[in-house]
Amino acid sequence: MQLLEFPIIRLTLALIVGLFLAENMSLDWAFVWVVNGVVLVVFVILLLLSRRFKKLRWLAGLFLWIQGMAWGLLTSVVHDPCQNVTHIVHQSASEARFGIHLIVKERLKPSQKTNRYMAEVVQWGHRRATGNVIVHIPRTMNVGACEIESIYQVHGTWSPAVSMSNVGGFNYGAYLIHKQCYGTIYVQKMQLVQVPKDNFQAAVHRFHERIRRHLRQGNLGEKETSLVMALLFGQQQDLDRTLVSDYQNAGAVHILSVSGLHVGFILLLVQFALGGLPNHRWQFRVFKAAVVIGCLLLFGALAGWAPSVLRAVLMCILVTIAQQLNRPSLVMHALFVSLFLLLLFQPLYIWDVGFQLSYLALFAILWIQPSLKKFWSPEHKLVKYVWDIITVSLAAQLGTVPLSLYYFHQFPLLFLLTNLIVLPLLTVVMALSLLAVLFSIWIPCPVWVATLLQWVLILMNTLINWVSAIPGGVIRQFPCSIWLAMAMLILVMAVGFYLQHPKRSHFKVLLFLWMLIPCVGIVEAIQLARSAEFVVFQMPKETLMVHRFGRNAQVYHLSNKSPTLVANTLSDYKRVCQGLACQMRALPRSLLDHSQAILITDKKKIPASKTKVKGVILVHSSRLHLGRLLQKYHPVWVVADGSNAKRMLPLWEQSCKRNGVLFWNTQQRGPFRVVF
Repeated sequence: MQLLEFPIIRLTLALIVGLFLAENMSLDWAFVWVVNGVVLVVFVILLLLSRRFKKLRWLAGLFLWIQGMAWGLLTSVVHDPCQNVTHIVHQSASEARFGIHLIVKERLKPSQKTNRYMAEVVQWGHRRATGNVIVHIPRTMNVGACEIESIYQVHGTWSPAVSMSNVGGFNYGAYLIHKQCYGTIYVQKMQLVQVPKDNFQAAVHRFHERIRRHLRQGNLGEKETSLVMALLFGQQQDLDRTLVSDYQNAGAVHILSVSGLHVGFILLLVQFALGGLPNHRWQFRVFKAAVVIGCLLLFGALAGWAPSVLRAVLMCILVTIAQQLNRPSLVMHALFVSLFLLLLFQPLYIWDVGFQLSYLALFAILWIQPSLKKFWSPEHKLVKYVWDIITVSLAAQLGTVPLSLYYFHQFPLLFLLTNLIVLPLLTVVMALSLLAVLFSIWIPCPVWVATLLQWVLILMNTLINWVSAIPGGVIRQFPCSIWLAMAMLILVMAVGFYLQHPKRSHFKVLLFLWMLIPCVGIVEAIQLARSAEFVVFQMPKETLMVHRFGRNAQVYHLSNKSPTLVANTLSDYKRVCQGLACQMRALPRSLLDHSQAILITDKKKIPASKTKVKGVILVHSSRLHLGRLLQKYHPVWVVADGSNAKRMLPLWEQSCKRNGVLFWNTQQRGPFRVVF
């Protein structure tokens, strides 16, 4: 299949390019609209002229790509909530002391010390406001669970979301912003202002709680109840952390997220129930399509409309419409149409990791699996079923391995064994779970159904635990840069193209791309060995610095309040540096960098230095007179790490501005990194 011959595929790819450009550009609303208008007019003119003048077709095709990119820029601007002047990013933090009114929208997975909720701000102090935040409620407050769609007035500490992370670490601020959540509130006092609204979202929450309560009344275990709620409705808040870890290590974590596998099961179930209706009259076809689409929309709403659910539901709807119109079911077209529509109306989905993996997995299955299946055509039904599982699993893993290594830095090697064991069992689990939920809508789940479901779930969890415990079953801490991930993604595309068009010339290209991956790794290793850097990490109430020379590094650490966080941060940094030999050292008063000193101080006394001072690092709320130090040594930069009290930071920043010195606050700007 020549994919790029279809306009919708080219338009979708161009839209994605436009979204990536918009992420790294500061766009003006009027400019984007003018560009889109001009490009659209030129494209329409070229399209009309190309019908008479064939030589202009290539130019019309070029402007199709430009039009897609222009739409990507436009949809990013249109759907940016920060364009609203009442958004919380434009509000003053001082106004928050009068209280913040917010509507609780969703219960999130709790942390060790707080219960977490997603909420929508409606009033900021005395002003009307908009925007989403995460609310942390300490468990010591004993306020009970917040009702969804209730309005609360809260007082507490406001922390805006900032896109920053330590070297190789997870950028939590960027993750929140891409989820359209722009900060966190740590509640100190709260009170109920308005009882829950009677809307659809509140009704869905009550439905979930009713199902959960009736399942528990049927003697279904707490862990198993949470697993059923995750499998059918995407409610992962109460899943056991050990269970999730086992599924990740076994390569079966996709089962816990409602996606195409679950939506496809619902589609087949509804189609089976309607199988007795004839297809020879259009009235019956319309009725069947309407029932199927209605059931899919209802299931998507009950599952919370996660990005993977949206993709699966929209694709199944498009395929159902094509089937009922007696037209060929072009699933690949449906894939790109759904991708185009979702990104057009919600462009931030492109940054959702689950959304990316979901589409890549399905694309690989549709493109690569048919070619893998042709290698063998078994006649026995059971053997054919096993072979289908193997080919689908191989295709899906082949499509997602670049992003899996880039985002998670690990890869399960036993995914084939896991799928061969779990997928047949999952059919029984889904059927029993649906039966239990149907009973639980009206009455407590019958004990015999709950008991049978619990046995099957325990069996599945036991098998998953056995696979995850096999030594060497997971590749961990794999150093994968963006360039290596792109090289692997290009190789996967080349493999799919070669399987469809097995020619000698294509095989040579495949071998060249295969050799490109180790070449990228070698170039990165050489660059790393020849480089040196100094890093001041952002650690809450901790001081952590690294002075690296090639593959050797000296680590300076002061305080030991968060040993796990320090160990994880160093582990991420070692992974980025492809295995680093670290030596732990006591924190010195100064470091020498190319005959220039870097002063480190946490006392009142100004440290002495016989060499030229390049920079100053302030740790643990140093009480020295910074202005005098700046006038004495004239450093290039001053860094205040996360161990300093926040009240000191504005004073230091003002001193640096008066003296024309760069001030770097790691609590606001992330780690400070100087590459030599």
